[in-house]
Amino acid sequence: MPDSKSTRLPPSARRASRRSRRFVGEVAFLEDRRLLSDMTAPTTTATPVGTLGSNGYYTSPVSVNLSATDVDDVASALSTEFRVNDGPLTTGKTINLTADGSYNVQYFSMDPAGNVEATHTLVVKIDQTPPDLSVMASPTSLWPPNGKFVAVTVSGNASDQFSGVNAVLRDHVTDEYRMVQPSGTTSLAPITTRSGAIASGSYSFTVMLQARRAGRDHDGRQYEVFVTATDLAGNSRTVSALVIVPHDQGNHSGNPGFGGRQGNLPRAHGNENGRGHSHHKVVANPPASPSPIVTSPGEDGHSKGGDSGGNSGSQGNDQGHGDGNANGNGHGDGNGASNGNGQGNNNGQGQGQGNGHGNDKDHGNDHGRGNSKD
Repeated sequence: MPDSKSTRLPPSARRASRRSRRFVGEVAFLEDRRLLSDMTAPTTTATPVGTLGSNGYYTSPVSVNLSATDVDDVASALSTEFRVNDGPLTTGKTINLTADGSYNVQYFSMDPAGNVEATHTLVVKIDQTPPDLSVMASPTSLWPPNGKFVAVTVSGNASDQFSGVNAVLRDHVTDEYRMVQPSGTTSLAPITTRSGAIASGSYSFTVMLQARRAGRDHDGRQYEVFVTATDLAGNSRTVSALVIVPHDQGNHSGNPGFGGRQGNLPRAHGNENGRGHSHHKVVANPPASPSPIVTSPGEDGHSKGGDSGGNSGSQGNDQGHGDGNANGNGHGDGNGASNGNGQGNNNGQGQGQGNGHGNDKDHGNDHGRGNSKD
């Protein structure tokens, strides 16, 4: 039977064996402890970047930046996933939203230990488009310019495709003379709604504008009526309509007058065209000395504007016939003067010319030409 003392390990070997067993146990304990301690999921923060308008709407494209952190892991070890409007899951940390609309962004992160964060939801609303707006005014011309105030009706429609249009519109008038410039607000009625917002509506209001303009204002006095609509996101659109007090009511046709005369021009503005014919007897056998010039006015037409004239001159035998053409432009109150010249020869041909000019508040030009033949 062997001696028990001969199989026993020396004391030093026995101490080393005990240390090895203790070390293995400590390593296993530490590993178990680490695995048991990393039970915390990451935390993800979503930061939208864009131009924030009113009522939680963005009025520009939006980038959503996702940032994850974990007390047990560095950020680069974490994985983040997201989906937009129930779309597929995508791994990433940046979401770009560019079009108008409402977006439900869902996102979460996980760590290497398999801890998964609860899903978060971010709603992003984008409306970059101003409302649609129309405007018209009635009447658009105020006549006569007698200084009275005239009621002008302004009306139109407003609508918005996404956030909805604000029920209250703003309006104001700019006057070329800076004298009559009312402003105020008006409401849409009736309206149609969509998801609790006003999708569209119509409006109508009245402004009082003065029918007066300066005599020298050739293009008339101009009023511009502005209307502004705003949507719930803060986008706005402004449109306008013109109302004019004209200088006159358009073109006129009228009397050609005489060359070489003075006369008053009644208040008006326009273009005149006239043509006259004259028949007259002349001396059959004229003396040797120059004969007097015979003048004759045209006879057709009517006018509220300036007069113009031309002379027809004729000398010869038997019977003479003269045609007078005149063109004149004139407006304002004042006097016009013109000169007419005519000459004829014994061959029975004569020519006359008349030029006129009148000035007061405005101006007029008369030109006339008359020809006569035997």
